Amino acid sequence: MKLKKIKVMVSSLCLVVVVAASGLAQNVSIDLSVGPPPQLPEVIPPAHAAGAVWIPGYWYWGGQQFLWVDGVWANAKPGYYWVPARWEQRSATFHFEPGHWAQEQRQVAQTPVVVTPPASRLPAPQVIRQEVIVEVRPG
Repeated sequence: MKLKKIKVMVSSLCLVVVVAASGLAQNVSIDLSVGPPPQLPEVIPPAHAAGAVWIPGYWYWGGQQFLWVDGVWANAKPGYYWVPARWEQRSATFHFEPGHWAQEQRQVAQTPVVVTPPASRLPAPQVIRQEVIVEVRPG
């Protein structure tokens, strides 16, 4: 009986790791009446490649209990950034938002810059338009 229970727990843990790593977890919707344990501290190993992105570990609901999924290094995706998995409290429930790659959005904003001449001359200030590129990342 104990051996069967251990096999089931190991199988469940493997399934969680495979689902989370494969990106299939993005289609999972989990709402619970209890929140996850506190985040575990992680020792981040050296990156496997230049430009790799650290994907932090997180708590995942395994059906009967919370399971810790270790952080991993992933190859960066040009034009994208990683949004970590998280639990959001929504009134009386906790909702799981899986981690995912989000596309970077760039917007050009025009910010006026006021140029004031030295105090010895007092003509009206000149307004010069300057373009500033702002990256907007959804939260």
